[in-house]
Amino acid sequence: MTAVVEIIQLNDRSLSQALYDSTLELLNEAIQRTTSKDAHSIESVHRELVIMKKLRGHQQLIRPLIPERSLGYANQRIKKAANLLSGQRDKDVLMKTHLKLVKKSKNKKTTKSLNALEVHLDEVRVEDTPRIAWSKVRSPIKVEQAFWTRQFEKRPLKADDYLIQGLASTYEKARNRFKSAYKDKDRNRYHDWRKWTKYLMCQFEFFSDQGERKHRKHIKALTQLGKFLGNHQDLQIYRKYIHQVSAHDFSSDQLARCDVLIRQNEKALESKCKKIGNQWFREKPSQFEKRMWKKCLSKKEIPASMPSFNK
Repeated sequence: MTAVVEIIQLNDRSLSQALYDSTLELLNEAIQRTTSKDAHSIESVHRELVIMKKLRGHQQLIRPLIPERSLGYANQRIKKAANLLSGQRDKDVLMKTHLKLVKKSKNKKTTKSLNALEVHLDEVRVEDTPRIAWSKVRSPIKVEQAFWTRQFEKRPLKADDYLIQGLASTYEKARNRFKSAYKDKDRNRYHDWRKWTKYLMCQFEFFSDQGERKHRKHIKALTQLGKFLGNHQDLQIYRKYIHQVSAHDFSSDQLARCDVLIRQNEKALESKCKKIGNQWFREKPSQFEKRMWKKCLSKKEIPASMPSFNK
């Protein structure tokens, strides 16, 4: 027998209705930003990318309700829109990462090599950037807007149980990627871990926005972890750039010295990430889910089983 659920009411709304309202607000903002006068500013592009992350986090919250194929299409839509914007962000990241490395360099030869690279980075930053095709960004967002409206009309989320299942599923995926990053020793694994950490953080932010203050410590830890993993990804972008664009103008010794400094900074970040990961992902997914049931839904009893639309 499935226990009766005590759904939290938020101004006469369930958490599920709050998720729907929050998601539509994000989608509306994303669409409006594509037509604003300052759409091409780095601040506006960054906010648009933040919205994309939040939307993908919300998608994962309703994962237990949505067929895998439909969820896959939804994920691809947001990914397509985000990819059209990421190039703009990467250019801004290059110089910021470069300046951080110059500040941390303690070797004169390495600093000299970095200073030589700075001229090229300045050219990349000030050169004309192809304008973003905002209509192509807007199109998949509008489809996503229709998708969410259709889902809630077709199968209203009357029980908030599914949101906790979605949260637990995201936690498990982030936890698995944490373990893979250190087991496989593949730097690309950190980027995948970062994505799922961001989705999990966005989900906790949603619950916190609904008055669940007890999630603030989770948000703080995940924000710090996301920052470290983001810096790790920025170093990979920087390494790729100096090897692809600068290899023709700089000696192998210069690039090797830069590589040593980059790797030193990567290792320092990996150590910080591992410390947070060991602390935050120590719970088994089943334990995490039980704890979230009690925190988020005020249940007297955890149901033994739940139906799924994916079966």
